[in-house]
Amino acid sequence: MSRHTTYEQFSQIWKHRQYSIIPSHIHTPTTHAMPTVLLLRGKTATTIKGLDSDSSTADPAAADPYEHAFAAQGYRAVFLPVLEHALTNVDALEPVLRAGPHGFYWGIVVTSQRAVEALKVAWEACCDDTAFLISPTARSWLGLPLFAVGDATARAAAALGFTPLASSSGTAAVLADEIIAYHARLADMATHPARSSLDGALLFLTGDKRRDVLPAKLRAAEIRVEEMMMYRTQGVGGFDAALKRCLEEDVGGEGRFDWVVFFSPSGVDVALEQLKALTFRDEVRVAVIGSTTGDHFALKVGVGEADVVAERPDAESVVKGVILGLC
Repeated sequence: MSRHTTYEQFSQIWKHRQYSIIPSHIHTPTTHAMPTVLLLRGKTATTIKGLDSDSSTADPAAADPYEHAFAAQGYRAVFLPVLEHALTNVDALEPVLRAGPHGFYWGIVVTSQRAVEALKVAWEACCDDTAFLISPTARSWLGLPLFAVGDATARAAAALGFTPLASSSGTAAVLADEIIAYHARLADMATHPARSSLDGALLFLTGDKRRDVLPAKLRAAEIRVEEMMMYRTQGVGGFDAALKRCLEEDVGGEGRFDWVVFFSPSGVDVALEQLKALTFRDEVRVAVIGSTTGDHFALKVGVGEADVVAERPDAESVVKGVILGLC
């Protein structure tokens, strides 16, 4: 069976599995009044900080798109942050921005909103200088293509004034193919503003846990990539205790949820063992935010796959997968 299944196959995917996280029969909601989804991320409605992430940075008073989307389908969303992110090297990005892209960069790549958050901090520091704000250098940066994984990341970049081009699938691998095609078209255009910069590099703002798929594909296509690590990711302290409290307070001590949603490979690494030890009795199903997280989950589980791999990394696609996964 393929790791990546269609929505029509989701209702049968776990049948005949023996692993403790995996049910042996088709799922029906557990007995608590409203089916409950455990989202391994912080609750937030802000665009830059974690709209589609498992970051613990959140505004607890704001409505969350996942909460809203699940509630519309009769599900109760429970949020449990599993990762925290710390910006780094922002002071190194600021002089790069002040120097301008000319002759150095023909585009920017961001694959997460943490990268956009780092860009925001450095960009706003530069724009505190009015001379930079109105300079050709600032306009040059804003005129470059900014390639983003996912609509939420693209919206965060657009809010800063950049020109984002989001991947049609929300995956780094497909984004790499789209960048390669864009670069080829650009190379064929004799009068493009960035034509003279094609010998430069793509500026890839990334984190310490990034996968190699995107830069490897670009380099194989002879596209130069210059990486800057802008944030570090680590597990939230006290996750075990927080999970126990969540089980006691949010599901009345029943010890399980109907669905658990993972938002990153790092989130799988941090949470899976604790979840196996404390919950997942016999009817919990798993959704993941995208194929990279799905592959990693399957690798860690060893004998199974996620019930749902969202088509795109956003609330609508996750909820769609969960609903169709029950058909």
